Amino acid sequence: IRFDTGGTERMILDSTGLGIGTSSPGSYNSNTNNFVIRDSGNGGMTISTGASSTGYVAFNDGEDTTIEGLIAYNQSNDTMSFRTAGTDDRFTIDGSGDATLGGNLTMMSDVVYASQVYVHDRLGHLNDASTFIDFDTDTIKFATDGEALRIDSNKNIGFGTTTLPTGMGSS
Repeated sequence: IRFDTGGTERMILDSTGLGIGTSSPGSYNSNTNNFVIRDSGNGGMTISTGASSTGYVAFNDGEDTTIEGLIAYNQSNDTMSFRTAGTDDRFTIDGSGDATLGGNLTMMSDVVYASQVYVHDRLGHLNDASTFIDFDTDTIKFATDGEALRIDSNKNIGFGTTTLPTGMGSS
């Protein structure tokens, strides 16, 4: 099925998929040719929602309502978030550019530059599960083959113990 305006083809629907700006969507990668947008210059697609709404691109592995993967942009708080394996907010970027990772982060580089890094609950060593820093509510724990140091929000410090002495914090 071909759609023309003013004698110029604008869209085609064939056995491969839907093409906008191309008469042959089947000539694109077979993994991504169900819907092709083509332009000889800059091109793109817009998902427009209300000022307090969210726009979505969803990924599903069956003909049901389950959404395994999702890219969402929330207009009311200018936040983009990513869902994987059915779990929301695996990765979130807020309007100021701060990013929050909701899972484990594996770095394949020796140097990472960032003005701030937020960790959901644990920062650990890839090859040594017993070496990590845990971030609990009002407590930071450092471990090297067992908990070595704990600091709470009152600045109490414990070495090699999970029970902190009280009243020893500085002000």
